[in-house]
This record gives sequence, C-alpha cells and structure tokens, in this order.
Amino acid sequence: MIKKYGYASVAILSAVLVSACGNDDAAKTEKTEVKAKAPASMTANSAYELLKKSNLVSGDSEDVTSKFEGSEGLVKAIRTPEADIIEYKKESQAKSHENPDLNAYSVKNIYVLLKANQDKSKDYINVLENKKAMTSSSTKENDFAKYAKSDFDEYASAFYKIPSEERSIVFDTYVKNKTVSWSGIVADLDAINDSIVLVSSKDYKKQDWSTISTEKKELMPYTIIAELKDKSSKSKISLGDSIKVRGVVGARGDEKSQFNWKLYESEIL
Repeated sequence: MIKKYGYASVAILSAVLVSACGNDDAAKTEKTEVKAKAPASMTANSAYELLKKSNLVSGDSEDVTSKFEGSEGLVKAIRTPEADIIEYKKESQAKSHENPDLNAYSVKNIYVLLKANQDKSKDYINVLENKKAMTSSSTKENDFAKYAKSDFDEYASAFYKIPSEERSIVFDTYVKNKTVSWSGIVADLDAINDSIVLVSSKDYKKQDWSTISTEKKELMPYTIIAELKDKSSKSKISLGDSIKVRGVVGARGDEKSQFNWKLYESEIL
C-alpha cells in the first residue's frame, strides 16, 4: 500500500514540475510578447524629419546637444526656429520635462518645446505618435499662398502681416526659391556689380543704396536687390526708372530688423 501511494506521490510531483516548467515557459513567452508590443523609441533626427515633412518646422536646424548637458538620459538635441526637439534614452526622462502650460510636450522618448506654432501642438503630437508625416491635404494652407503671384507691394504687405512666430515657416514653404515678378523704382545701378537696387515705397526720395542702407534704413524692408543673370542688361535702364524684374527669392525683408529682399537669377522684363 505504501509503495502504491509512493508511486502516486512521484507521479503527482512530476506533474507539478512539468506544470511549473510549462508556466515558466508561458510567462517567458508572455513577457516576450509584451516586449515586442512596447512602442519603439525615436531619434531626434527622425522626429525632426517627420515634423519638417509636415511643415511644422522649417529647414533650418542646429545641433544644440551641448546646451543641454547634464540632463539625465540626454541623447541628442536639435533646435529649429519653431521648436527644440530633444531625444532621451527613456520615455520617463522625456515625460519628466513635459508641461503643456509652457508648450512643452513629450511623445515616447522625445521632448518637444514649441517656440512657435503653439496653436498646432496637437499636430506635433499626432505626427510623433503615429510616426507619419501629415499629408498636404491634412495641412492647412496658409492664407499667404494666394499672394504668390502678386506684385511686390501687395506681396510684401501680406508677408509682413503674418505673425512673427509663423513667418519663418511661411517663408520656407511659400517664398524661398520661388520665382516672382516684382516692380520697383531703380535706386542704384553701380553699388553692386552684378545687381540692381529697386525700391517700392511712397517714402522713397531718390536715395541711393549707400544712403538707404545707412541713413534711411526704414526703406530697407521695401528694397529689392536683384542679382542679374546678365549684368549687361543694366545698360537698358536708368536711375529713377520704374521697371519689373523676374527672379528667384533668396532672402526676405523684415520691418523690425530692417532687412531688404534679395532675388537671384533676375531678368529685366
């Protein structure tokens, strides 16, 4: 009888051991599956590219990792005019800096501090959460787009009305490297060897480039330096002429900073 129960005990013990092993294997499998489903981390570079393709940041970026040294878990920091994009090793490290009241957000292991486009915070979050750039159909076209073919006065006036925090991205999207046809009064033919200086302002009183750029800087935002494809075409015009040129926008004017506009590959029409 004892022997019989002895065999039964051995059998039960073996079954328990097999069951335990099976449970361990199941637990390992379950842990493996959970790990596989965990959201993959992002890099600062990939986050920047997604936001750039979505027109949420401009093409200008700078590696500013050194400015954030000492921040626990820091991997890389990228700065654009619109946002700082910072990569951390862990999600919790990025999350610790989140503060929506200060336009600071975290998605996975990426921390984003918005310096412009604060009204588009949901777009930033959606792009990073989905790891998918917004399509052109889902990106609201800026009102400035309708002025793309306008002459300089209307074009510049509309551009200067854009909120300053949005101006850089509008410039990169709708202005930079775009061909325009603008009118102005010839203010200088000799100051810049391969270029002509045009001004379009009711306050212009026949000042040359030297005077405009030093004593009458309030005219600078309404001044165009047009670099000519063929500088010999200068011989066809005279100071004070009202002309139109076609060229490619390379730099933008600014009323506050008193910057002029710059066109490349220009032709006199």
